[in-house]
Amino acid sequence: MPYPPFAILAFNEDNLAKALSNNLTSPSKIKEKRHYRYFWDYLGNHYEDSLHVKTIVIEHDYISKSYLNDYSNFYSSTFTPYDRLCKRVHFFSTPFRKNRFVEAIKDHSHPIWKEYQGYIVIKPLPYMTIGATLLETFKKTDSHIRRYPVTKDYTINLFGKELKINTLAFQEQDSVVGACASCALWCAFHKTASLFITHVPSPSDITKSARNSFQNSGRTYPSKGLDHYQIGNAIESVGLVSELRNRLKRFTPEYIKSFIYAYARMGLPVLLGLSFKDGDHLITVTGYKEEIDSGFTRRKSMALKASKIERFYAHDDQVGPFTKIKIEKDGTLTTSWRVSPDKDEMRTARPVSICVPVHSKIRLTFENVYTKSRFLDFFFLKSFPKVAIAWDIFLCLSNNYKKETMISTTLSESTKYSLYNSTTKICLDCSWNCKKVRLLLNCF
Repeated sequence: MPYPPFAILAFNEDNLAKALSNNLTSPSKIKEKRHYRYFWDYLGNHYEDSLHVKTIVIEHDYISKSYLNDYSNFYSSTFTPYDRLCKRVHFFSTPFRKNRFVEAIKDHSHPIWKEYQGYIVIKPLPYMTIGATLLETFKKTDSHIRRYPVTKDYTINLFGKELKINTLAFQEQDSVVGACASCALWCAFHKTASLFITHVPSPSDITKSARNSFQNSGRTYPSKGLDHYQIGNAIESVGLVSELRNRLKRFTPEYIKSFIYAYARMGLPVLLGLSFKDGDHLITVTGYKEEIDSGFTRRKSMALKASKIERFYAHDDQVGPFTKIKIEKDGTLTTSWRVSPDKDEMRTARPVSICVPVHSKIRLTFENVYTKSRFLDFFFLKSFPKVAIAWDIFLCLSNNYKKETMISTTLSESTKYSLYNSTTKICLDCSWNCKKVRLLLNCF
């Protein structure tokens, strides 16, 4: 009897651990991992915004391009005979059995395909099992405004059925061929590839391209981590440059929110460096959650729209995709790292660096625009003291800027054409009689 190409399990704690395990890592070991607890909460029915998964489909003998590169660079030449084939674990938010899934494979219009929530590749390695992962973002609710600009469209082929999903690829750190920085860069390069038509190297290729250059101790493999010089090398290897802010005293909550928002809104991934008591870490910011707009009041200091951000979402290779990062009033960050597996208390960290991989043709920086905006804000404060003004500063693709300008209902036709070819836009989106006037600066 031929070996079945797939297996179907009901979604529960034991079956999730079984699905994420392999021949070298038992389900009991999987349950000890931080990733398992996160995926159980993210995929299950525990929160309103969870994915509410009901069924697991395990696809055997899957070839993962990302793992195959790492296998070729390192694992194929080790004494341990590691397997080169992975398995891919798919998730659906509807219950079904084998017969119904077989029907769906034959009928591509079957309703279960609408319930697809993504997949996790399981690598045949000891403990470090989580490979390339594509999962839906948090579900939308009426009480939250979530935005995920650092995502892209992926096409997934499952037994001949093409499925579309908008997300960003994630995987767990493989400490042998790549540090946490290698994984953060790998996630970021998936987005920059669609923005700037660059390639996506594997984590081992990223580690190799970072080069040691005697700036850091150790060797390429096994990797003990990348410093900022090496991260810059890796970014340059794909044809981009680094916009780096490192250990600045001005890392206030307002600055962090405004800087990250200015780049992330365009879809640029932001690499955020964190410092825990026991070491440093790098994550990739993928989105943010805004407060429900309660308006702005006139203040002595400059008001920014980014101040309405409650938290960021980030790919953290030590936890999972779209983890929650909250910026506290004292400037510390509350992460999704649990203090202990049996407690809901989260660990805090200090932000120590921000790095954005950008195209070399993007010359303006956030500070360039912010500094000039302060002069304009001072003018409005003196001229219109009773008008509340909020500044929305972010990078914007020129085509998006032109489209937004031409469809505006608040601008005259002459103003539209005068702004159409300009590089800086100042747009009043409500009349002077309104209590709030918002100025948008899109710079590219």
